[in-house]
Amino acid sequence: MDAENTPISPPASDNTNLAEQLSTAHKRIAELENQAAKQQTVYAGLQTKYNNLQTSHTTLNEQHTSLQTVLQALQDQLTGMDSEKATLSTQLQTLEGEKTQLQKG
Repeated sequence: MDAENTPISPPASDNTNLAEQLSTAHKRIAELENQAAKQQTVYAGLQTKYNNLQTSHTTLNEQHTSLQTVLQALQDQLTGMDSEKATLSTQLQTLEGEKTQLQKG
């Protein structure tokens, strides 16, 4: 066999160094996976809070619209009462005028 084709074994120290690097890489991967899992949990919690806020916002908008409708109905009722008051006031003045005429007459 000729020297060019003879496999050369790397020194044992190279193997040890590679093993240490591999071990370090595995530990780092585990750390990153753990971090990713924690971030997924935080994200899921935030997503739930966001969804709850969206639901609350929708509910509040519906309540606001309902209150605006009630307010408009009350304003319309008040306008009607003001109109009725004005009519009654005019009728009262007319009756008082007639009363005065009858008392004079």
